[in-house]
Amino acid sequence: MKKIFAIFTAIIIFCATNFIGGNFFGANVVYAYDPNIDGEIDIEGFSNEVVELVNLERERYGLEPLEVNEELTECAVVRAEEMPKLFSHTRPDGSECFTAFTVDYHYAGENLAAGQTSPEEAVDGWMNSPGHRANILSDNYTETGVVCIISDGSEYGIYWVQLFIG
Repeated sequence: MKKIFAIFTAIIIFCATNFIGGNFFGANVVYAYDPNIDGEIDIEGFSNEVVELVNLERERYGLEPLEVNEELTECAVVRAEEMPKLFSHTRPDGSECFTAFTVDYHYAGENLAAGQTSPEEAVDGWMNSPGHRANILSDNYTETGVVCIISDGSEYGIYWVQLFIG
């Protein structure tokens, strides 16, 4: 398993360096939803799997599933780009995380994670954190946007952002 993870990591780093060329805050970044990555690695699946796992948790508690909102996902991209610089619910400019939202909402929430190497680890961590768990299980939320990025050379290497609105 460690060998597979090492190969997976090497391929991601190679893709980030050679194909995407993203450079946010001095780190190469690969987006888990990036449609430009071809091959056997389904990096987009990371974000999709988070949504599936979160909706399974919601179902266990009799809640409606969250729908993916593409515009909210783009807001999650903005937040994900900030994570290698400042892993916080406060943005690098000092403003609240909700200033990154470009969608209308009555209720909004944000879950962040860093360093978890799988969607299961990220969701498990959130479910074991009272505030994050409350976001996942809130019946105020109906839509979500999820992004996972791998940021070579950053403190945690991998970052997860899940935004909620209702």
